[in-house]
Amino acid sequence: MKFDYTVKRSARKSISVSVSSDNKIIVRCPYGMSDNQINGFLQTKSGWINRHLNNNSERLEEINCIRRGEKTYVNGKILPIIISSENKITESAVYLAKSNNLRKALENAFCESFYIEVNNLARETNLYPAKVQIKKYKSRWGCCNQKREISFNYALFMVSPELRRYVIIHELCHIKFMNHSKNFWALVQKYDADYKLHRKQLKNFNFIPSLIT
Repeated sequence: MKFDYTVKRSARKSISVSVSSDNKIIVRCPYGMSDNQINGFLQTKSGWINRHLNNNSERLEEINCIRRGEKTYVNGKILPIIISSENKITESAVYLAKSNNLRKALENAFCESFYIEVNNLARETNLYPAKVQIKKYKSRWGCCNQKREISFNYALFMVSPELRRYVIIHELCHIKFMNHSKNFWALVQKYDADYKLHRKQLKNFNFIPSLIT
């Protein structure tokens, strides 16, 4: 099988291949390596490349379904959206009375438990916000101001509980450090040892805030 790929030559001694999230294949190799050698290398990696291409294609199709309003994330899982007579979220689907009722459905389903989680984590960290509210943001998951007022994006109800917990801890830590200094990240790590992983995973949802209505 032949692949469309981009070659980046340098003074390196070995050859490697990577597949980006949008299915761009990049080959990095030494200056003197021929096209035939590159193609031969890619054939040995064809199984690995095809798995990544297929996985990315499935994810891109899921994202397109979300953009078209056919599906949505709920607690990190993708569920179909069904236009119904009421706003309701079950284990298998999201039922909306109107196509633009997603926010209402998510808040009805998760707001109460979310506020309880924030309160519990505030006690655990001994960092108490003056006010907590749910808002709609296009480019952020949460915000803490100088008055210790924290606002969270309702899109947090779309991500997994682990990522949601990380965002809550992140914003609570801003009560003590209104920056992203080493001291801030050390405090975050104190309450979320896997915060680097969660921060990375959260980027997989970076298309959501710009799309929610």
